[in-house]
Amino acid sequence: MKKALLLISILVFAFFLFGCEQQNAIPNAVVCDAPLIQADNACCLDSNANSVCDDKEPVVNESINTSVSETIPASKPVNPEVLPAEEIVNDSSSQVDVDTQVQIEDAGQVNDFLDIFKGKDTNIIFGQETGAPLVAATINLLTYFVYPKNMEYYTILPTTTLDDFPDTNVILLGNGCNNNFIKELLSLDNCYGSLEDNKGIFKMSKFNGNYVLFIMAKQDKDVYYMVNSLVSDQYQTSGNEVEVNLSSLNN
Repeated sequence: MKKALLLISILVFAFFLFGCEQQNAIPNAVVCDAPLIQADNACCLDSNANSVCDDKEPVVNESINTSVSETIPASKPVNPEVLPAEEIVNDSSSQVDVDTQVQIEDAGQVNDFLDIFKGKDTNIIFGQETGAPLVAATINLLTYFVYPKNMEYYTILPTTTLDDFPDTNVILLGNGCNNNFIKELLSLDNCYGSLEDNKGIFKMSKFNGNYVLFIMAKQDKDVYYMVNSLVSDQYQTSGNEVEVNLSSLNN
């Protein structure tokens, strides 16, 4: 009887030890709520619900398969570098398309610019890379028009295109090298066009139904002198395009 009780005690003790070892071997249960899943006694993110942790999936560059046209209009690429028309196309059929995009017409007399722009929405525009003389020229124009509320001014980047051209009357200061609106409107192959060191140009045109006054010279200081002569009536002009002898203005 004693032997039987001893045997039963040994069996109970053995089962007790076995149960403890099993309890120590099984970790606490891990509960993971979607979009998390259980992996290696922990939770990980499974955003696409394919039962594979996101950090274990191979990296795929999805942007390679993304069409540019889905997010960016083809006519406006990211950070566009504007090239002269002859560098974009060389065949005659494409050249026709480029030419028809920019249609300006001669309009009005340069010496009538006060009546043309007075009381009408007007923007004075020059390149961002130009210097203080064009700022001074702009102030002289605003002073001449008595700082009207309808007249504003701003600078443009070298990469600005005619897509950004305002739907107002415009006065453009500078030349095709520092004012891309001038270069594109006049379709200049050489950004200075016909400008020479001693020659400036006043030009009155129309673009998209609005008046455009070009005041152009190779040097910013010469544009300043031209504006001064125009607003002070020191230089009498006639016609819609007038060449200016700059040496006569600087003296």
